[in-house]
Amino acid sequence: MIFDSSVPIGTGEGVYMDAIAEQVGEPEEAIGIFSRRSVAHGGHEWTAADVTPPAELRLYMATATEQWLGRRDRRQAL
Repeated sequence: MIFDSSVPIGTGEGVYMDAIAEQVGEPEEAIGIFSRRSVAHGGHEWTAADVTPPAELRLYMATATEQWLGRRDRRQAL
């Protein structure tokens, strides 16, 4: 679920998704996108070495298969 945490409780809507996640096979290209987003939000720069062995973390990509809008856990198909 993705929701706006800046609005008062019980007033916002969320987006619910079913997704399939797969580990990124060649992280050299995808890590640049992830890293730019991290830096833009005050995080650190990432490299492929941060998400390949022997590092503990891995990079995954999720593909949404279904989406719904929802309020108070009542889902409405898009």
